[in-house]
Amino acid sequence: MVGSFEVVRAFTEHIDDIVPLFEASRVFYEKASDPDLAEHVAPIVEASIEVVNAVYLRQTSSVAQVTLRNNSSINYTLENVGAYDFNTHSNILRLSARSDTKVQVKTLQGFANFDLKLKALNVLTAPDQHPEFTLPVSID
Repeated sequence: MVGSFEVVRAFTEHIDDIVPLFEASRVFYEKASDPDLAEHVAPIVEASIEVVNAVYLRQTSSVAQVTLRNNSSINYTLENVGAYDFNTHSNILRLSARSDTKVQVKTLQGFANFDLKLKALNVLTAPDQHPEFTLPVSID
């Protein structure tokens, strides 16, 4: 049974070929065999997630609290595939639609900036293929 849909428009030359339909927690594509699809999907997912705030819990801490905002109308299930582990979550993170989620990231030392590399597990670009993207984090 089909749930509510959100149609996302990618600003590419293949806009007519790329018609993402969000159903429950999966993303399906009309032409999933398009080899250019993966390069267009990751920026769409990345653009819907923003880093709102990032601070170290204590001045001498190596654990940063990062607030992520999901601006889309779907939930995301993300896997942390980067260099830094999450402190209070497993390396799987769920971002609810149109809400903020706080995650603690162990950076091993205090950085002014670092990157979160994530994989969207509930977004498909081809069978068993999930887009990866990087969110830059700047400590406030």
